[in-house]
Amino acid sequence: MDRAVAARELQTRLGHASHQAVMTMLYRESIISNVRQRDLSFARDALGPDLVTLNANQPRKKVRLERIGVEQIEMTEVNQVAHSCCA
Repeated sequence: MDRAVAARELQTRLGHASHQAVMTMLYRESIISNVRQRDLSFARDALGPDLVTLNANQPRKKVRLERIGVEQIEMTEVNQVAHSCCA
């Protein structure tokens, strides 16, 4: 289980790289690590996908917008008087 945790930490250090991307890096030996491909596969099987991948693949909530109408307010008698004396 320690190797699975180490593999998950490696994946996190690589900027939450995808499972396939880390497997390719390990296969091509483009990163130097004591983690092997089987450790990464074991981590995915034992611990499940990482939280960043889960959150990225979940749909976002759709926001429903409502149109709000503004009622036209009648001018009060005070406003009418103010407008008629100034005009």
